[in-house]
Amino acid sequence: MPQLDDKFIEILFFPKKKNKVVNLSTKEEVMTFFQQNLPEVASLIFEEEAEAFLKKPIGTQLRTRCDRYHYGDIAKRI
Repeated sequence: MPQLDDKFIEILFFPKKKNKVVNLSTKEEVMTFFQQNLPEVASLIFEEEAEAFLKKPIGTQLRTRCDRYHYGDIAKRI
């Protein structure tokens, strides 16, 4: 997800019992995971980011706030 400060945030969703990232423990495993599962993103990840990925907590829920979205020609307010 692009951010206003020219950075990107990545959010991965997995079923609770099939979480593919919970057992990753080395930066090499992180790099391999992205190469196999998200190859278009893998080329953008550096080793420092793979190390930082390992330090991020794994959340169990996400809260999203949306201002508005468009479907076809109709703008709807959430």
